[in-house]
Amino acid sequence: MAKGDRYVVLTMDKQTGNAGGLSAHIDREVYDAKTDRMVPFRPKSVRDDSRTALNRECIESAKKTGRTQAIWNRLREEGFSRSTSEKDKTEGKKKTRKVKDDAVIALCFVCSSDEDTMKQLEAEGKLDEWIDSTIDWFRKEFGCENVVSAVLHMDETTPHLHVTVVPITHEALKPRKEKPKFDEKGRAIIKKRSYKKQEVTARLSAKDICNPVAMERWQTDYALAMAPFGLRRGIAGSKQKRVPPAEWNLQQVNGKLMAVEKEVEKQNAVIKANEAKIEEQKAEIEKLA
Repeated sequence: MAKGDRYVVLTMDKQTGNAGGLSAHIDREVYDAKTDRMVPFRPKSVRDDSRTALNRECIESAKKTGRTQAIWNRLREEGFSRSTSEKDKTEGKKKTRKVKDDAVIALCFVCSSDEDTMKQLEAEGKLDEWIDSTIDWFRKEFGCENVVSAVLHMDETTPHLHVTVVPITHEALKPRKEKPKFDEKGRAIIKKRSYKKQEVTARLSAKDICNPVAMERWQTDYALAMAPFGLRRGIAGSKQKRVPPAEWNLQQVNGKLMAVEKEVEKQNAVIKANEAKIEEQKAEIEKLA
């Protein structure tokens, strides 16, 4: 990304029920089996520990429960459970549907721009407005109830927002399958179509939501929503691939090492040149003597 481009960044990862690394990075905590509790986690991508205190959850409900619990709270609202499907005798007759370990329970988006642009928004006091506009766009696109978390990270190279969406859609009632019925003369009895009673009509549908057409449209629509901040869409159809955070961080470290090595080589060359001059001066002094 060239300096001054001010492109929007909108990328996505899928989180399954047994997600580890992705949740650890966003939530900044991991499960410790020895103590049987969640403990703080510091990703390698952190560049400034003094700014970690600026990280925050931007959605009120998730501030109380945490991001992961907010995901499961939303799933339970729609009749999903971590356990085997069964009748809930305490709350009535609602049936639950078990979520498989490998099912996609959340779409995790990263929203940002280049480092200079994001830090400029922060310096101008526009960061909160950018966050609100981003969350509003996600709520309009996926439904308010499905946008369960928005975590701001300020201690990495570029400030960015992790928005978590639970990919829930609702299916229509299905026609009941009935065997054909006939009267005494063998004629078919025409009956009004009836429907199955479905206690759980919601379904996790990441595959349907994340189709290529929709994902391409998100890039355009989100960029339009960010236009008031001077941001624009990247080049449509660009073959530039997204670099995973770990690989990107390694590239940054390698880049800095190469810069240091070049500077060391430059300084060594200066030292050698100075040493050569000193030797020349010594030789001249010896001749005069």
